[in-house]
Amino acid sequence: MKQALIPDFPPAGEDRMKEASIADFPSEREDSKEEAPVRDFQDAKEGEEGAITLDLKDLVLAAAAEEFAAANKTLSADNFEPLQTLQYIELLQLQQSAAAEMAAAYLNLGNFYRDRIQAGDAAALNLIIAIRAIEQAIDCIELDRTYQNHSPQTPSGAIATQNLLNLDYFESNSLPPVSDVFNDLGTLYWMLSRDRTEAAAASNPVLCLERSIDLYREGLSQIDAPGDSQIRARLHKNLGIAAADLARYQDKTENLLLAIAAYQQALLDLDPTVEPKQHAAAQNNLATAYWNLAQDSQPAANLKSAIAAYTRALSCYSPEREPLNYAGVQNNLG
Repeated sequence: MKQALIPDFPPAGEDRMKEASIADFPSEREDSKEEAPVRDFQDAKEGEEGAITLDLKDLVLAAAAEEFAAANKTLSADNFEPLQTLQYIELLQLQQSAAAEMAAAYLNLGNFYRDRIQAGDAAALNLIIAIRAIEQAIDCIELDRTYQNHSPQTPSGAIATQNLLNLDYFESNSLPPVSDVFNDLGTLYWMLSRDRTEAAAASNPVLCLERSIDLYREGLSQIDAPGDSQIRARLHKNLGIAAADLARYQDKTENLLLAIAAYQQALLDLDPTVEPKQHAAAQNNLATAYWNLAQDSQPAANLKSAIAAYTRALSCYSPEREPLNYAGVQNNLG
């Protein structure tokens, strides 16, 4: 059976089903239709609000020591950003700083490793640190909101309310949209599901994919403005990719139908005249999901739907300007 190509990450062994294209961080990379869905870790240990869990701190120190040993440098917070961020988080903790400040600091730590992953260094340790740091950032925001929703309006409650207003202001001016943070975390879990190196051997791909799907759904639930079509499309597309991957492990038909529904929702927000490459990638993923579904259910109808989606993807490319993309879709059609 034909498989799509993965430009940035190798496929995890020989898969029975065809794959769709790579999942996206908010700064989306260009997806070719032939790409396989690319996009994981075990849940971070829960610590008290704002505290640095020992394993996160130790992981950062281990990563820093390894990096500095390779470069023959002396390990110091003065010349390595993650160590500076760890020190800053500890200072914020001692000062009992607002959750917004804690969230921003943890997010800064997570994004340092997320950026490395986006640049191609998707080592398991980078994935784990990014996941745990971003989960801590989300915990700081959510725990604070839960407290504010249940705190009485005593003098201390009034202060807490003001802190919440400060948090909303801080989020709107400093933090990315919460839906993007959930998207990032979902993508990192998805990537972990595909990491079969020894360092990630303890991770369970099914649990990672289920966590990824939950995070994408949570991200979608955080979108308030109708105009956030780009974020909504990205989350739906990535949800489809994770569901299609999960279909390779369990509940094939159910998860492929989930993937198809997610891709269809993504396409509602992707104008082929404005974002032809993203539209084509989603159509290619949709076609791939239909193709896989046809192997077990209603082959004639699902293959017809696959051909229609591949044809729509093909229409977004010019054989002269984008010969590789055009040929990739043609190959899928063949």
